[in-house]
Amino acid sequence: MPRGFIIGELMNNLKINNLKFNKIINLIIENNGIPFLTGGYIRDYFLEIKEKDYDIEVYNITFNDLYSLLKSLYPKTKIVGKKYPIILLDNIEISTNNNIYNSINRRDFSINSIYYNLKTNKFIDFSNGLIDLKNKIIKLNNLDNIKKDPIRIFRAVYLYSKYNFHIDSKTAKTIKNSVQLIKTEKKERIFNEFEKIFNNVDNISKAIKYLNDLKIFNVLFSDFNFKNNILFSLNRLKKKNTSIILAILFFYTDKKILKNNLKKITNNKTLFNNIYSLTFYYSHFNSLYNNFDLTKLKRIVISTNFDNLLTLYSAINNINSNNIKIKKILNNYNMKKSDLSPIIQGKDLLKYYPNLNQKYYGKILKILYNMQLNNLFNTHLKGLELCYKLINNRYIFINKI
Repeated sequence: MPRGFIIGELMNNLKINNLKFNKIINLIIENNGIPFLTGGYIRDYFLEIKEKDYDIEVYNITFNDLYSLLKSLYPKTKIVGKKYPIILLDNIEISTNNNIYNSINRRDFSINSIYYNLKTNKFIDFSNGLIDLKNKIIKLNNLDNIKKDPIRIFRAVYLYSKYNFHIDSKTAKTIKNSVQLIKTEKKERIFNEFEKIFNNVDNISKAIKYLNDLKIFNVLFSDFNFKNNILFSLNRLKKKNTSIILAILFFYTDKKILKNNLKKITNNKTLFNNIYSLTFYYSHFNSLYNNFDLTKLKRIVISTNFDNLLTLYSAINNINSNNIKIKKILNNYNMKKSDLSPIIQGKDLLKYYPNLNQKYYGKILKILYNMQLNNLFNTHLKGLELCYKLINNRYIFINKI
């Protein structure tokens, strides 16, 4: 390990204005613990970026004793992680260690391994993370760390694309040679990393390109078809969310295997349906774009998220809101929006049918919304009458619900 150095005297004390955080730190110190703040918070502190999450390592207190202390103060405190247990309280993660050198060696990258002693108010950097921060370099503390936790490949991609950093050559080579190991990780961990990239990286196309260059999509998904149009579409994306990004990513993949691919990274059925409906109703929106018809618009609105579909269509076709045809669609949508909003909602079922099994709510609401769009009712009272008939009609209840 490189020779470490203390840089505390060169810096002003780090001030954290978080009541819960400071209360926890005071409790640790009062019980002879030595708390260090490290990880992303310190990295972003030097990058002058506000970070909301805290990663604390505590020395001189056992894990169980620390957990008992915090649990007595905050009953919602819980333990997460099997391989490396962590005490979690809201956005504060706390672990215990016996040897700071071994702890630093286990951390992923040098820029995430700068420590701040919250008792002595000194910064400590044993892996030259500050130098790498200054030079915008992502470097593994230990080249074996990727093999121990392949998810760190995603972390490297995140840092590379979010901060526009460079990846150290040895680190890049190790990452490239370790990509196949991602298949051994649980899908929940993989999906969490995708979401972190999707939700926090501004230059999302840069992240997707690097993931594709590493062949990660080919490792995770079958018959994955990557085209440069994916990157162009992502660059044009005006609104980001996981459903839209994945819809673009899988847009050129056979729709028949779309769900099978998604199942390899998540069990979220709502997400499956959202993405599938966006890719499926893309052609319907294209028909609407070329030949506007109010019935087509209603069918799209009832079947998928209109705003997301509009965003997807515009990004793929490089169309902006000033486009004449898009303006016409939007004007009609906005004029009819009140008519298109569901008149009967879940709160009505809860109020008037509290004893009804809630597993039927979604299907009942969908039937009522179809009836509304087909002009079978346009008032709340008439909607409730039809809801009553629907629930009490044995044939409909059995065959439609």
